[in-house]
Amino acid sequence: LLYETCHIQELSAKIILAKVKKDFINWQISKTIENRYYELMQQIYSFFQNTIPKKNERKADALQKEDKSGERSEIIFLMIVDEVWLPSVISYILNEWNPKEPEVMLDFCDKWKGLINKSVFELLYTNFITPKILEGVNLWNPCGDPIPIHLWIHPWLPLLGITRLTPSISVIAEKLISALQDWSPEDESAKLLLSPWKPVMNERMWNNIMNRCIIPKLSFVVKNMDINPANQSIEQLKELFNWIDVLNTIDIIQIMRSYFFPKWLSVLDAWIQKKPDKKEVYVWYTGWKKFIPPAI
Repeated sequence: LLYETCHIQELSAKIILAKVKKDFINWQISKTIENRYYELMQQIYSFFQNTIPKKNERKADALQKEDKSGERSEIIFLMIVDEVWLPSVISYILNEWNPKEPEVMLDFCDKWKGLINKSVFELLYTNFITPKILEGVNLWNPCGDPIPIHLWIHPWLPLLGITRLTPSISVIAEKLISALQDWSPEDESAKLLLSPWKPVMNERMWNNIMNRCIIPKLSFVVKNMDINPANQSIEQLKELFNWIDVLNTIDIIQIMRSYFFPKWLSVLDAWIQKKPDKKEVYVWYTGWKKFIPPAI
């Protein structure tokens, strides 16, 4: 009766809230080695859990009152989170956190998610972390940024999911298309930039990049390739086959059917008409057979 009449939880909350506000003024979230703020919130949570009264009342009444006290404890703890912890975290995300350093925020989320209510983190993910990542993507320069963008986007996929990150991925796709306008197939950096995105982008996005930027240029170099049994260069096909694990196999087959094999068969036919040494023809033919990947 004394516990309920005096509202011990509510009085305690006001005292604790005033003290915690002062303590959290100096909280530097990026310094993950500082555990005292986490420990402080743990102590506050435990305190309110332990203020639930245990009396020798009739069992049903005791359980009912304990449930109500437990609910009050959760509400009071959430009030402290909302007024002290959450504003500090939001301020850090908006003003200090660099989205190119995902580990800082991921480690923070992993550490606190066991203590702070899931709904609070959902609020942070949707309204603050995801928009901050998008802000970073909008500022990203694919031609000049030394940090590959997948290194600071992909780590968020397990936590935020594709749906939340789709706006950022869409911007990345458009920026890649713009950056690849002047790309030449002998430059292997494009493949390094694009490869990590194949399992992440949806089929429409991925095919759009391939069809607008990669396939036309690979087709062009194969189309202009010289087939010459006496002095054969295969660099153009090496450039094409370099993309075999990135492009759809059917796209490479189509390039070969359209631009390589007609020319190759024409040269072979003209050579045979001249009645060359059959051994030379055999060596040339088997050499091509070994060079062209079995999947093609």
